[in-house]
Amino acid sequence: MVAEPGTAVGELVVRIADFEDGRTETMYLLRTSDGAEQPLVFHDPPDVEPGAKLKVWGSASAEGIAVSKFEGAPAGSGIGSASYDLIHPMPEAPRTFCAAVVAINFAQVPASLSVPTIEETFHTGAKSANAYLVENSYGRNSFAGKTYGPFNFSMSGCDYAGLRDAVKPMIPDKCDHYGYVLAPNQKSCGWAGIGDEGTAAKPQSDTWYNAVDIGTIVQENGHNMGLNHASSITCTGGPFADDLSGCKHDEYGDHFDTMGLGQRHMHVWPKRYMGWFGGCNWVKVTSSGTFNLLPIASACDGVQAIELPFPGGKTRSFPAGSVTLTSYYLEYRSSLGFDTGMTPQVFVHTAPSPLTANTKSNPHSWLLNLSGNAKNPGLVAGASFSDPAGGLTITVSAIDSQKATVQIDYPGGTGGPTCMDGTALTPPGPTDCGS
Repeated sequence: MVAEPGTAVGELVVRIADFEDGRTETMYLLRTSDGAEQPLVFHDPPDVEPGAKLKVWGSASAEGIAVSKFEGAPAGSGIGSASYDLIHPMPEAPRTFCAAVVAINFAQVPASLSVPTIEETFHTGAKSANAYLVENSYGRNSFAGKTYGPFNFSMSGCDYAGLRDAVKPMIPDKCDHYGYVLAPNQKSCGWAGIGDEGTAAKPQSDTWYNAVDIGTIVQENGHNMGLNHASSITCTGGPFADDLSGCKHDEYGDHFDTMGLGQRHMHVWPKRYMGWFGGCNWVKVTSSGTFNLLPIASACDGVQAIELPFPGGKTRSFPAGSVTLTSYYLEYRSSLGFDTGMTPQVFVHTAPSPLTANTKSNPHSWLLNLSGNAKNPGLVAGASFSDPAGGLTITVSAIDSQKATVQIDYPGGTGGPTCMDGTALTPPGPTDCGS
């Protein structure tokens, strides 16, 4: 893709700012071959993936290039899906995630943001971002790298891009990801964290932190890898509705997932996108049956996610027609690992159909509050949920330390349960995670 008079050519950068008050802001930039970034102003969000090659036509404005037309090229070919057992996974090469403590305007770095403290939070602590990734990926993925600094940076306003440009050359190692920690935290930067959005096929590298905890670190790096926010939905008269036009969206409403406002396990939707499931960990169910649902906090060779298409092939638009929901997604949460302290229960999310390739960013998903209690929104033993239009009922008939037994009543459904590797599952599936 070459430039021509009146155009600009580069790589699309999508940057997500996460604010402590629950707001989020998406910014678009064009990164040219010399590394410079120019803000882009679109009339509507572009249907182009982060990292794609972009040619834009437009005019200069105070906010950046006001785009009148653009052409995009694919960002990559994708990494595909694999099928494998999870109990004894083959670890992949670690991704280096280098943290940099930056003393803003030569200020004294508080102890809570010192290099040793940040190193523990990113890499070495029992509850570090690295420990979180290892457990969530069932031992497949991890972070290498270390923490550097403190570096000094004279910052005017909230020039976080200038901070990156100044500090990155001072980091002696080349890293897959960089996390810039502002020390002390800056009121001029209203966000808690910012991450460049990528895809699993083409991850981005840069994140910034104006607040440091496991949830913020993992969420911003998740944006680098193509993950979107874990949200929730609230409807009038029940936990879900056939017509979603009157339902409300809460951007960070899943208070359990790190892609929402939690510090517990990611739910099954991002886990599939990240390639952490295989074989019969994920099962699509389109007719009645009883299934053993095993906890997502353990490495298992049994069923950990059940995909249930809406009855009759129905789809539902939300919010305002911008997302097409197709299915429910079931998972069992129990008191294990990063989920320690949780009341055992079955969560139900709703989302579009799963992506078949990781060249696109993973869409939003929404947690349903089926109990009316936001602290424990799932189904416990004896509880049920029915599709608001009828034709499907989910009942948790029993829960023990190893599994949740789930009865699916799908009277109009046909076909047997199918694993994500294309094989058939014989219900109810394994009774525990094995060894």
